[in-house]
Amino acid sequence: MADNEQNAEVAQMKMVKFKATVERLQKYLWPYRSSSSVPCVPVGPEWLSSYVDNPYINMLVAESIFSRCEMGNNVYGYVQNNSFSISKPNATGSSYYDIRVPESAPYDTVFWFFMLAAIDDRIYNDQLDYIVDVAYLLHFSEAMIRDWCRAVVYVLDGHTLSPDCDLTCETEAGKKFFLHQ
Repeated sequence: MADNEQNAEVAQMKMVKFKATVERLQKYLWPYRSSSSVPCVPVGPEWLSSYVDNPYINMLVAESIFSRCEMGNNVYGYVQNNSFSISKPNATGSSYYDIRVPESAPYDTVFWFFMLAAIDDRIYNDQLDYIVDVAYLLHFSEAMIRDWCRAVVYVLDGHTLSPDCDLTCETEAGKKFFLHQ
């Protein structure tokens, strides 16, 4: 019995640490750092809810960056040519938003999509093509995708992104986004 309680405490502590890491990381990566907007990922793919049995994915979806976009919960959309097309149900049906995104805005979205794939093997196996397609639609080069994946691994290895960290980026976009150079 004591082992189960101890395991539950350890799992809870890991979740608290992961959530704190996610919050800190998204504040660092958030392209609108100078504004008062809440750091979030504006578009959650429809398939994301299929993976919430993973407690880390559930935390991201229910309590963190995928759940607190100013457009509200359960906002799903698709990406096309640097804009998010989003449908949001309302009392009279659905409203559709086409949001033109600044050049750096999709960078954190793609980062978190790759993070999802790294956290859950099922997402990696089932959705990696989707994630890479989104990256290409947002004009990511193969070198940028490598930088984003390298950054995900760097963070999951326990490192903290900062301007003076030892993450190596081969693209100017990666250096600007991850290292703020």
